[in-house]
Amino acid sequence: MRLKGAIHDKKLCIAFALLISLGYTQEAKLTQVYFDENLTNLQCVKIFVNLVRSSDFDFKAWRGDRSIEWLKDHISFEFDTWDNDKILVRLFFDWQDSTNDEFQGTGTIGFVKYDRQTQKLQDANLETSLRFDTNLTKQLESCE
Repeated sequence: MRLKGAIHDKKLCIAFALLISLGYTQEAKLTQVYFDENLTNLQCVKIFVNLVRSSDFDFKAWRGDRSIEWLKDHISFEFDTWDNDKILVRLFFDWQDSTNDEFQGTGTIGFVKYDRQTQKLQDANLETSLRFDTNLTKQLESCE
């Protein structure tokens, strides 16, 4: 139990430091999606993004003084793996200086893993199962 609390405390410290260090001069871009078109199509990607947004991933830990809706609108997705067995995605912020259009960096908040055979979504860092809108699972499996 102490380990879980320590992980939570560490995550809060990282989130706070990230928001403090980047929050004054930089703003998170609206959601960006990065994926290899050889792996799947954009429609399937959009369904998966909505599946993750509907989940009980610990978005609250990363919102700072913003709403959960703002956070979900600004989390970007980088698809690492999309195959018959699993989908692995990095969740992060794309940071940009509000006075400059150049790319400024990213802030990773976690990874999610989806087992396509069992239709289970998991926080890949904490290895905990996540609940989500199961109607999106049906759409995901039929979109390919």
